Amino acid sequence: MSSRNDKIINSVLNSYDFERVSDLTKEQFAEILSKIFNDSPTDRDLTRKSSESDHHHRHRHRH
Repeated sequence: MSSRNDKIINSVLNSYDFERVSDLTKEQFAEILSKIFNDSPTDRDLTRKSSESDHHHRHRHRH
């Protein structure tokens, strides 16, 4: 790691309120993840199929 990179990184870190930046990033990351999980059609199909098969198994065991 060159000293020039150190200076650049330090100036970047010093020019931001880092906690606020990382909190915002965490929120955005959570938002993106939830969008991926909620909007992904394959995920929706998988959960629907697994809950259906659970239901069928339960009925089969009950009889």
